[in-house]
Amino acid sequence: MSSKVRILDEKTTVIGPSKLPGLRNKVELKPGDPWNVPYRGSKYTITSLKDDKNVSWSRLGIKCNCTNISKDFIDKIMRYKNGLGSFLITPHKEIIARYQDEATGKWPAVYVGILEGKMEFDSFDLDPELEIGQLWTGFMFKHGESFSVWSRDRSDNFLHWKRLGIHFRTVDQYAKLCTLVREIRPKGGRLYLNEYGHIWMNVPFSIDLDVGHKWIPQIKQTISESRSHLSNNETLLSATYDRVETTKTFPIYLGKVEEYMKSELPRTYFKEPAVQFFLDDGNHLEL
Repeated sequence: MSSKVRILDEKTTVIGPSKLPGLRNKVELKPGDPWNVPYRGSKYTITSLKDDKNVSWSRLGIKCNCTNISKDFIDKIMRYKNGLGSFLITPHKEIIARYQDEATGKWPAVYVGILEGKMEFDSFDLDPELEIGQLWTGFMFKHGESFSVWSRDRSDNFLHWKRLGIHFRTVDQYAKLCTLVREIRPKGGRLYLNEYGHIWMNVPFSIDLDVGHKWIPQIKQTISESRSHLSNNETLLSATYDRVETTKTFPIYLGKVEEYMKSELPRTYFKEPAVQFFLDDGNHLEL
């Protein structure tokens, strides 16, 4: 039987915006502190059926409940949110949530604590043992913090993302990861990093046209072999089909983030005009 998933009342350190060029403005947060950095990560929802509360993930006709969540986990988040609703988990295992400020009517974000344990869901594995090039077996929407690898400048090994026309990149570069992404998809593209350190990416449906030459046989083999595996898991089969039909891409596994990093997990680096946006507006970005 799986152990219960809990929330640890631990501090975390984030990189906040700074007006001084090149300065890494490290900010220590304790549970209950405002989350004044981008609101990004894997999305889950606390739901209730009569008096039975649970953590769930849903997409179209698929709804999955966590089978090993602790009551304390739910209670802690609900105390900060003042009720049911969604929350996020970052790649750093930070749990963050929004609550309604009755005085202003706004929905600020708050840091709740650190995830402890592996969340178990029927039909999906969020912390699998996979090889590079295989199909991802976890959730395929609203899961993982998203980044893009650029192809126009192959010496640029930062991970990038955009919101509301504002460009962001990571503090550190990830040369090994970016090289692999460009080998598989020469035009670059989007990847996702979840709370257990797993990375998966979008690989175009048009394999012969858009996949790097050396990876074409392996990706085709992966797709062929997956038919047998997915036939035994109807829910995962439906989710994979949904992903392919909606995005015209296959969810392909890239490995664990520690295989690609020299120092720390990805954190967003703030520079103008991103700094000005955060300092002046005070809002948090959500993808």
